[in-house]
Amino acid sequence: SLSVEAHIKGVSALFSLGEGVLVSCGSQEGRLVTWDSSQDFSLLKKLELPRTAGSAVAVVQGRRDSGLYVATSNKLVLEGGLQGRFRVLLFGHLGRITAVAARPGEVSFVSAGEDRLVAMWQGTRLGWKVALQTAATALCYHPEGSVVALATADGHMVVLIADTGVHLTTTRLGKETIAAVKFNRAGDMLAAAATDGSIHLNKFVRDGFTKVGKMSAGLELAELDWDQTGDYLQTSSKDFTLQFWNTSSCKVERSASLLQEAEWADPSCLVGWAVAGVWGNQHYSAPATVTSL
Repeated sequence: SLSVEAHIKGVSALFSLGEGVLVSCGSQEGRLVTWDSSQDFSLLKKLELPRTAGSAVAVVQGRRDSGLYVATSNKLVLEGGLQGRFRVLLFGHLGRITAVAARPGEVSFVSAGEDRLVAMWQGTRLGWKVALQTAATALCYHPEGSVVALATADGHMVVLIADTGVHLTTTRLGKETIAAVKFNRAGDMLAAAATDGSIHLNKFVRDGFTKVGKMSAGLELAELDWDQTGDYLQTSSKDFTLQFWNTSSCKVERSASLLQEAEWADPSCLVGWAVAGVWGNQHYSAPATVTSL
């Protein structure tokens, strides 16, 4: 019998490439190792996987070529070969997806997850992905689709170029988690709602943001909408309280009746006259808790 010290921990997969070459994967290692079975399993080569791939859990060989397909612990499928260069063929977020936004006028979207990755998808194909220092909790496209604004769990706003994912700017809004973020229809203003009840208004210019004002709702905010003119905001909180805000005075609009005919751009607030029908519908088989609109 023969024993080979191949990996630090457990061996997660073995695959024979033929001609005496064996591929092994370690359960806690980001690499593949090839061995020559005709020479007492002498080491041939260590093939490093991309740093964010995790460890390999399965490996197979393509039918028509010598390429390898590797499934990893971080929900990736990689394509590569014995030269050691691997590219991401299929991608999935590790853990819960925290935010999704569609690009205006196109069949593409961005997603963010607890794994601190942001990915752009063109249909079902991965366009690009970017690693953040902190997980994104909300995101939105500029109305022209040129940039993506990402709000993070530690109160930062990150802007990426939509086509490439290249970093454009980062701005600190506060210390609390940002729950919702949206551009107005004109694209020159961005509002962000935080879990501490703060609403941050920022003027968007080509190279970043200029702070315009800050309002406080005193509630844990969850959703935020602009009206079509950009003069007002509406917010809904975790306890389903609806409030309106004047963006010129940066104060709460106490005469809610003035806005009963307002048209809201891409509305997402969970409560309000326009969405009353989703609550307590008699056709629901059980009491409903609405979580998104």
